[in-house]
Amino acid sequence: MKKVLLALTIALSLSGCAESSGILPAGPDTYTLTEPIWPTAGGEIEAQRVVLEKASEFCISKGREMMPLDLRDAGALNHSYGPTGYSATFRCLLPTDAEFKR
Repeated sequence: MKKVLLALTIALSLSGCAESSGILPAGPDTYTLTEPIWPTAGGEIEAQRVVLEKASEFCISKGREMMPLDLRDAGALNHSYGPTGYSATFRCLLPTDAEFKR
């Protein structure tokens, strides 16, 4: 019985990343991504890391750099113990793009 509970706990922990929205287009060179992560797998903090890493890698694969537009916890994924996901809307821009410069 202990082995079954351990296997179930591990499976639930690892499944925390399985429901990503994926990177979706949201306008010209603009994208959105939401990652839910169960609290046992790191919750909002881990979801934020995953979202920013995926967004940056996506833009780099296009020869561009990621410019965040809106970063926030995924409020729709709230549980009694707090948010468990993170959302980002971002643009993929060339480093020379006027919008990319401050």
